[in-house]
Amino acid sequence: MLKGRWRHIVFGLMAGQMVLGGFALPVAAAETPASKNSTSPSVVKVDEREVMLRNLIDAGILMLEGKAYEQFVQAFVSPEDRRRFEQAYAKQGGINYEVWGSEKGTRLLNVLKQISVKDIVIKGNKVCYRTDAAPSGSFSFAYTKGAWFIENQAKCPADKPAPTPDEQIRDKPIKP
Repeated sequence: MLKGRWRHIVFGLMAGQMVLGGFALPVAAAETPASKNSTSPSVVKVDEREVMLRNLIDAGILMLEGKAYEQFVQAFVSPEDRRRFEQAYAKQGGINYEVWGSEKGTRLLNVLKQISVKDIVIKGNKVCYRTDAAPSGSFSFAYTKGAWFIENQAKCPADKPAPTPDEQIRDKPIKP
């Protein structure tokens, strides 16, 4: 039952929809109002990849909390990395996702929870985060073939990855 529900959510995300309570909602929000108090008709365009990644991170948290490790791997690991994963965790013809979850699930859950509250800054087809929950201190996603995937061994440039929430607050100019 649980596996079927998670598969439904994952495939809904990959198809560009978020499925909630049996109703399909589009993952990408094309436009949002610039300000609630603004009287101008200006509209801010939102990058649909940003909305997709935010929803994917939230779904990943739910999958890891629900121990839906197979669905997590299918949603977050690129096909190329998935082949290496299958070789590393295959036992007697099948993959033992519980072993993988016990080794990596808790750490990944902590990483996703930390980055879920951070702003998404897309540079090209990558998003990098600084987080002390990741072993290397950074965590990254790559956008390829219309989907976001975790990069195996975060490939964040030496310059600044996405700022932490404290850095975002500190760096905002104060308006008089």
